[in-house]
Amino acid sequence: MKHLLLFPLLLTLFSGLGTAQTTPYLNQDCVGAVPLCYGRYELPYSFTGEGTVDELHDYYLNNSTFCLEQGENNSAWYKLQFDAPGQLVFLIEPYSSDDYDFALFDMTGRSCVDIVNSTAPHLRCTFSLGQGQSTGLAFDSVATSADPNGSHVLAPLDVDSGDVIYLVIDNFTRNGEGFAIDFTGTTAGMTSDDSFYVTSGYTTLLPDTIKVDMFFNQSFYCGTLSTDFSEFILVTDLGDTLDVLSVDCDSTLSKVTVNTLYPVNPVVSVTVYYKDGFDGNILISQCGGAELNGTPKTFEARNAPGKLDFSHLQVSNTFTFTPIADIIGTTHWYVNDTLRYVNAPNHGYSLPLNAYQPYRVCLEADYGYLKDSVCKSFYITGLADLAPYDAFTIYPNPAQNEVTITLPYGAKTIEVMDLSGKVVQGFEGIATGQTVTFNTVGLPQGLYFVRVAHTKGIATQKLQVLH
Repeated sequence: MKHLLLFPLLLTLFSGLGTAQTTPYLNQDCVGAVPLCYGRYELPYSFTGEGTVDELHDYYLNNSTFCLEQGENNSAWYKLQFDAPGQLVFLIEPYSSDDYDFALFDMTGRSCVDIVNSTAPHLRCTFSLGQGQSTGLAFDSVATSADPNGSHVLAPLDVDSGDVIYLVIDNFTRNGEGFAIDFTGTTAGMTSDDSFYVTSGYTTLLPDTIKVDMFFNQSFYCGTLSTDFSEFILVTDLGDTLDVLSVDCDSTLSKVTVNTLYPVNPVVSVTVYYKDGFDGNILISQCGGAELNGTPKTFEARNAPGKLDFSHLQVSNTFTFTPIADIIGTTHWYVNDTLRYVNAPNHGYSLPLNAYQPYRVCLEADYGYLKDSVCKSFYITGLADLAPYDAFTIYPNPAQNEVTITLPYGAKTIEVMDLSGKVVQGFEGIATGQTVTFNTVGLPQGLYFVRVAHTKGIATQKLQVLH
């Protein structure tokens, strides 16, 4: 069913990171669930896809009380472990207009295989319509599950010492910039026995300095860093030890940035050795896990974030790709791994692409001492992108007798589909600014998807029919 929502497909950069996504992030899969026990956790970017496996693919088919009918959408997994009984409450607060849903699973004595096999019990689940609205568990709610017309917040969860709960957060729309999880009000004791390590990062090259951004799997106390930054030793691929100028720490993002002086020799990669500080100060995990004493982590050197990226303008099936900022060095454009154009830094590249075909477009910059590249994948529909809630509106939703669709950009086609993908209503050739009203009395009660192909793209929204 997920394929109904994949046009046009754009696998692009994660907001907040300066390199292209090549593999799913650690906690996009159940096995990489990040442990949480900090009062407030923030994810400053929005994930794409469902990791290497969609663990929820068959869960709804095997358990009709589960609410995430489509499996995972741009999901992230988190682990909650408790060492004292009480009640769990939290709020997932979107930074923008994304529609976030979530589910909680009892993983005490279980593994991720039990979720894949649909045998791990789900404890809470919500699929409510909520563009830009907070969702979670709250003391004033009694609901344990919610369909698109249901409550945005569910009832608190009673937990005991030793319980392990997994939280999956599903981003149905992915228009925005991430979210925060706030555990204020939770009375149960949250802890973790997981080790403390770097999950990801990138190295930024600047004219006189190098900075390395590192993201850890747990939040930590920045106040325990030593004043001489002795926790970190950075060595280049040519063996130069970098002089550390300063260290920036943000525990809310689980992020440490080490700023160093650029050496005499060119830099292709930097290896970071992070360990206990010589003065006795150390990074300490907020979750109570192992103190930081990690194995070396090597990061490829990159141009400054935001410099090497490109935007695209689509008119029919002709694309114009343009660098978003001035680039120092020779640039090359590749389409499906074939060199198509070498151009001056500030010029774009236009070419026709066949509709309904996949393309991988790469921009490469040669700086003399290293090459940097960013790639984006497209599935060409002959139409440009537009967010679903900007493309059309549905009223009322839920609908009982009839529903009206307002189309500011008109519509080439409108398709109303059930969960199996069957088209139950269809319309063609609607003019810009017009509306379409149709009767829902004959439709069985349940969830449907409305897909509109309009002058600026293809967009899909949820529609709930109630009788």
